[in-house]
Amino acid sequence: MAITLEHAEEKTLTASASPEVELLLLCGRPSLDAQAKARLVKLSARGVEWGEVSDLAWRHGLVPLLFARLSEFCRGVVPGDVLASVREQFARASALNVYLSDELRRLLRLFAERGVEAMPYKGPALAVAAYGDVRLRQFCDLDIVVRARDTDTAIDALGSRGFAPYGDLDAARQAFVRRTQHNLAFTRDRDRTVVELHWDVASRGFSRAVEAEGLWARSRAGEFEGVPARALAPEDLLLALCVHGTKHVWERLGWLCDIARLVEREAELDWRLIAARAREGGCARMLAVALDLARELFGADLPRGAELLIESDASARKLSRRLAPRLLTAEGLRPGAREYFLFQLRARERRADRARYIVFALRPTERDLTMALPRRLSFVYYLLRPLRMAWTGGPPHLRAGKK
Repeated sequence: MAITLEHAEEKTLTASASPEVELLLLCGRPSLDAQAKARLVKLSARGVEWGEVSDLAWRHGLVPLLFARLSEFCRGVVPGDVLASVREQFARASALNVYLSDELRRLLRLFAERGVEAMPYKGPALAVAAYGDVRLRQFCDLDIVVRARDTDTAIDALGSRGFAPYGDLDAARQAFVRRTQHNLAFTRDRDRTVVELHWDVASRGFSRAVEAEGLWARSRAGEFEGVPARALAPEDLLLALCVHGTKHVWERLGWLCDIARLVEREAELDWRLIAARAREGGCARMLAVALDLARELFGADLPRGAELLIESDASARKLSRRLAPRLLTAEGLRPGAREYFLFQLRARERRADRARYIVFALRPTERDLTMALPRRLSFVYYLLRPLRMAWTGGPPHLRAGKK
């Protein structure tokens, strides 16, 4: 019988993991003790299905860490052609990372020249913050946060670099997205280069824990590869990553690896502040689920403050146990609309936040704006959205091609 998010229960979160998935999880750990190293070598020598390992690593964004761990601990154990293949994947991912990092640096300079203050978010900025090396985190687009008042100027700057709105949205539809969502995607090179311009890290109907006003007030002055840029405070970055992963049902294991790495690198995180802000913003359960999964799947060494967050919500632990078996299959988690909505409702501890999410979920996104309508008829987009969701039968949150 197929495992669903409603019924899955496991004694341990990794009980259902295949040897291939277990090997990948070991490679993603922030650190490996002697026992973990021995297990990694044993799995590599025993003869896993390396094609499956490679496919899983690419899909979950763990190719750089797979290559790093195999190169460090398993040379002479992993077949030479396998290691060469993983090295080639790593080279591909690294080349994209370098290309996008260069593009981010150019955009930050361009924004600064036009008086736009910007905060890189996820992508190469997170690679440096959580991994210490832009090559060690796999990513495929750029996310940049600007102040709402600077959005027009930032859009013009992107246009000067050849970027156009995703889906060829005209000005009226762009304005509609800006009224109802928290970001707008721009593409170039036939959608091969994607920049998501944010004026909020998350839509307020989805979570209020990372609203823009507070993010800017708490942000830090810094730089990205020599270019001045603001950076999210580490507490805000952690909450933002938990909200993002929840939105996508943690379907990519690399996002949980980000949580594990960030928690271990940021030893001075203020857990009382994080807990208070999460409770106030209605994402305490999202945070607890993320921390629990990062601990159980990637061996994150959580401080006591983080442990208390998990222990304080039995429903969070239960949700982790429902989710993990699906994440650890070769097929991965591909929830339908019903499963997706149930997960989102269960990820919220307060009725008011669940009601707010339902309203948010009915707001049209870029995918619903397939035809241009004058502003006086924009209500039609709200009528079309449930019809499209029912027709496609899939989760409502992703635009096509989203990582």
